[in-house]
Amino acid sequence: MFFTALMSFHFIFSGAMYLVATSQYMADYHNGEGLWNFGLDSFDYHLIAQRDAVKIGEGNHFGNEYISGWLNSNNPWHTRWISLSYYLFGPRPFSFEPVNGLLWSLSVCLVFLIARTITGGDSTLSLASGLMYGLFPSNLALSTQLLKDPFYNFGTLMIIFGWVSLLAGQGGWKHAALLFFGVILLRMVRPEYLPLIMFLFFVGLALVYIWARRSMVYAVAALVLSSIFLALPAQNAVWAEKAPPPSDIKRYFDWKVEKLKQGERIIERAKKRIKAELGKDYDMKLDRQIEQWFKVKYVSPRALHEDFEEKERSLMILTRAHGAGLSRFLSRWIPRWQKTGWAPDWLEERLVKANSYRDNFLTYYAEKGSSSIDSDTVFRSMSDMVSYLPRAIQIGFLAPFPNMWFSPGHMGGRAARYVSGFEMLVWYFLIAGFAGFLVVSDTPIQTKIWVTVFLVVTIIPLGLLVPNLGTLHRMRHVYMAPVLVGGLIGLKVFWDRYVSKTRLKLFGQ
Repeated sequence: MFFTALMSFHFIFSGAMYLVATSQYMADYHNGEGLWNFGLDSFDYHLIAQRDAVKIGEGNHFGNEYISGWLNSNNPWHTRWISLSYYLFGPRPFSFEPVNGLLWSLSVCLVFLIARTITGGDSTLSLASGLMYGLFPSNLALSTQLLKDPFYNFGTLMIIFGWVSLLAGQGGWKHAALLFFGVILLRMVRPEYLPLIMFLFFVGLALVYIWARRSMVYAVAALVLSSIFLALPAQNAVWAEKAPPPSDIKRYFDWKVEKLKQGERIIERAKKRIKAELGKDYDMKLDRQIEQWFKVKYVSPRALHEDFEEKERSLMILTRAHGAGLSRFLSRWIPRWQKTGWAPDWLEERLVKANSYRDNFLTYYAEKGSSSIDSDTVFRSMSDMVSYLPRAIQIGFLAPFPNMWFSPGHMGGRAARYVSGFEMLVWYFLIAGFAGFLVVSDTPIQTKIWVTVFLVVTIIPLGLLVPNLGTLHRMRHVYMAPVLVGGLIGLKVFWDRYVSKTRLKLFGQ
């Protein structure tokens, strides 16, 4: 009954959102075709799914050859299911509602189960936790779009529920299976966080060994199965323009020469455009930096398909975002990563790869007026990252800050800022309650330790590597689920111990 009510609510809400987004109302906030400006990735996924839906129709209705190509596409994993819904129900964003509604409803149920496990069976508080998680305005609104977040969030919640159950000594094979399938889903949707998730598996296993040995066999099984799955080779997307093989010397040489000539023309064009934009602020130092910008070998994932035109596009975005400060930004950006000399190579390589995500945000998503924070901060060594950690903790847990709640947004406008401000005010109370939960609640110590480590290893990297507040706010929501549950427990304990007693004394009871 509860699950049916959740599905029905989401269907009605999503339908209302779709109707507004295909009308003339609130025109600044949507594209008139059912998509909203607060979920910009949906626009790209929509186009991909439209193309794939056409291919399905042309593919002999899922002949074996087409199924193989469809399943092994280089497009984001979840767009395959969007394209299937487009093929079955029509190329409209609302066609994906059966999947979005299912994932949202299951996620609410998982938060309910997580809370019931942590509270020892308090159904009222558990229901409040589940509904609050699902009804946070930004989470609810984003769950109606074509994003991959609902898949990722569902997988993450499976992992949280699996571990709190094992740590409570209530685990069984179904919880080990949840952990395994959660890892599968995370790898398919957003694999960059998996090293941290697997670290949490080892932390959970150690805590189970110390405090909940009856769950040991299930924890070991989940860890072993997940490790075997992650050891299997992953499919790598092919982004780069395919060059002629070096063995074909003439074709390869001609192709290389043409690419270099094309690059020189684009560099000169970029210089003229930036000079016109900056006027007297354009000098020879900036001229040399522009040359370097085009010739630097980037370490970001986008480097695989990056060409001169793409670099020019990014450079023009940076010009508009930094203005006269462009040279100062490039002087921080262009230097290569400085090795520490004492850190192991495997750690340094992972940090360089992780830092590439911040580099992407600082260049590809640096539009003037966008919701970026510390957009001038560039990491080029491990010491840069370590020195930024206090700020990363602050941003990860508390941003956007109150002074940002009423400023105009880049795409979502003031309305998006007001919504995020309201949500952050609620989170501030929940964070205070979570601190109380850690100190005074009766929840087993092993669960408190695991959820605290979970928050540290998932949220601090966001504050470190995601300088776009809209993206951070969106990605952080699922990681804050333990704060939501623990915060409500802490606030309830505070109310029962202090507020209720004070009221009784005031009224002489």
